[in-house]
Amino acid sequence: MQKASDLDTELGLSLGRAYPISLDDSGVLTVEFEPGADKGYAILQSPEKIGRFESLLQEKTDNIVKVQIRKAPPPPPPPEETTVAEQEPPMELREVPAENYDDLLREDGIAVVVKEFRGAIVAVQGTQKQKRK
Repeated sequence: MQKASDLDTELGLSLGRAYPISLDDSGVLTVEFEPGADKGYAILQSPEKIGRFESLLQEKTDNIVKVQIRKAPPPPPPPEETTVAEQEPPMELREVPAENYDDLLREDGIAVVVKEFRGAIVAVQGTQKQKRK
């Protein structure tokens, strides 16, 4: 990049947002501009600028014959965020008579949680609220 800047400042600055991607067997170097580097990409579309860049690479290397320029695809959109109220509960609530609490500890999922958090099963009094729609 420094050599490109010495040759042509605009060329050097443009290449600051580009990365070599591949070099094929015929000597074609593919350079990709990062998303949003539209100005740098446009500058290298000029036959004069791409010619200078190719000449510089040919002087400094033995295997680059031509340069191909491309834009990187835009990043995927971020996943939609949901609020806690919109999320489904992690498990269904169910009523279990007090005499069956020991049976609950035989269920794999419940036993693991109780053991991991050194918990205990307790009786909770009250009524279950209906799910919001």
